[in-house]
Amino acid sequence: MSLRLLHRQSPGLRLVVSFADLGQGHLGTIYQACGWIYTGASRQSYLRVRGQIVHPRTLYDRFGPGGQSVPWLQKHVDPLAERVEMAPKLRYVWPFDKATRRQLAATALPYPKNADEATGVAAGDQPAKGGSIPTRPLHTSNSRKASRAPL
Repeated sequence: MSLRLLHRQSPGLRLVVSFADLGQGHLGTIYQACGWIYTGASRQSYLRVRGQIVHPRTLYDRFGPGGQSVPWLQKHVDPLAERVEMAPKLRYVWPFDKATRRQLAATALPYPKNADEATGVAAGDQPAKGGSIPTRPLHTSNSRKASRAPL
């Protein structure tokens, strides 16, 4: 419904681009279910300054063009400043007209079904850290007893 309203408000608009953040565990399942076109992942590096990970545009706004340069940041702001690679963001597009849809369909990629497909990591290549975290049970013997207690 929001896409229809957007198109009605801006009839010359041909395309909407949205991203699913793998770093937050999102694969874009809703975009896939709605028929958006998956066009790949975009990699972005951020900067760690004063212990916080910050988007380069934020540093540009704060410090000007030098704010995106690690050597400049190390000299003027934080000697420990460094570039940090972030998880990729998955790019989905919604074309409003048939010509744009046909054009994008030629470059469309298959929907990723898991993070390995999205990042290009082979199924057997596991990262050095991480692993399986068991799901916590929804109830335990203690919570059952608590639920029987009078209010």
